[in-house]
Amino acid sequence: MTIKIGFNEYEIVEKEEDYKQEGASHGYFDPIAKKIVIHTNSPGLDKDVTLLHEILHAIFYETKHNDINEELIETISYWLINIGRRNPKIQKRPS
Repeated sequence: MTIKIGFNEYEIVEKEEDYKQEGASHGYFDPIAKKIVIHTNSPGLDKDVTLLHEILHAIFYETKHNDINEELIETISYWLINIGRRNPKIQKRPS
C-alpha cells in the first residue's frame, strides 16, 4: 500500500520485529527510502495510532518542520485517533 503526502508517495510496510528490548519503537518513517514501517508484533501496538504517528512525521518532513518534538507527534496521534473512534459519524459524513 502507498500513501501520497505532498509531492511524494510513500510505501507503507508492515514488518515483524524481534522485541527483546523494552521501549522499542512501534514503527518508523524513512524519508530516504520513502517508507513508513509498522512493526506488527510490537507489544501494546495500536496500528492506527502508529500509522498516524508516522504519517505525521512524513507531513512535517514534507513541510520542512523537522524540529517537531516526538511527544507532540505522539499526543496529536492519540488525540486524533481517539476523536475518530469516539465520533464515528464524523468519518461517515457525505463528501
